[in-house]
Amino acid sequence: MWRWKKLRKKLHPDILVGSSKGYPLSRRLQVPLIRLNFPIHDRLGATRLRYLGYGGTQELFDRIVNSLLEKQQDDSTVGHAYL
Repeated sequence: MWRWKKLRKKLHPDILVGSSKGYPLSRRLQVPLIRLNFPIHDRLGATRLRYLGYGGTQELFDRIVNSLLEKQQDDSTVGHAYL
């Protein structure tokens, strides 16, 4: 476990990609969690998420970008009504 603590301080990640079990770590690091794979037990409709092919790639890209935009909005002093 100590290796992860050293790495996360050194790397300063912008996002985490993983299952719902990564939520506590994403909270500690204050970065968005892109929920991917199993188990996703804290979101509705997780069983219908596409992962493969063109459509799955598009959805994953959208989730990543929207999570980064949401983080930017949350961290902004003005709130960014328009981006």
